[in-house]
Amino acid sequence: MKECIMERASVIKEVKRPKYSFYDWENALISGDNLAALKILTKEPKIKGKIRLIYIDLAYLRIDPSG
Repeated sequence: MKECIMERASVIKEVKRPKYSFYDWENALISGDNLAALKILTKEPKIKGKIRLIYIDLAYLRIDPSG
């Protein structure tokens, strides 16, 4: 998965991959633009159809609260 992310978008990076794989699944933490990451995860043949859960952390402080 890391190769797919790095090839497709330089603004997205895989932040952490756990040391252990449990049975036949793995987890990954991706940091970057939500829309760009979702596009990669839904279109990449190696990944497509294998995702069971995506947690999207809301953006913070992107809009100036003072107006």
